[in-house]
Amino acid sequence: MKPLLLTCVLSFLGSFVSSGYEAIQSDNICGIRLLERITNPSKINYSLVLKTTPEVKKIEREKISKESVRGKILLAEAEQRITKLCTEIMKRDSYCSVWKNIKHSSKKIDDITNKILNLLREDFDPTYYRKAIKTYKGCHNRPH
Repeated sequence: MKPLLLTCVLSFLGSFVSSGYEAIQSDNICGIRLLERITNPSKINYSLVLKTTPEVKKIEREKISKESVRGKILLAEAEQRITKLCTEIMKRDSYCSVWKNIKHSSKKIDDITNKILNLLREDFDPTYYRKAIKTYKGCHNRPH
């Protein structure tokens, strides 16, 4: 009877430790890093998001070498911006982590690339600010 109990316990622990997620730890952008603790991860198309950051656009526009000091600084700033935006979406939408690449044997993982791109657009689209300012001013000019 003891071997059967031990088998049941080990089976339970095995299902708890093995979450079914597959990822490389260096692909974690923010949130929980341990695969066995992941419950609701999300992912992004990192290369696409990186290309759309103002820092990488500046590197391309001004033809700055990515190997130069200035290029490395701009890339680091772009990576920090992406991490910040991913953390914001992760907290807002109740994800446990955001990854560059992650998969599960049977679950679909939400891709939040468009949410990140929308935040980037809002942050750096001058027309968005103009619209926001007009809306803000319009609220204060109305009689109460």
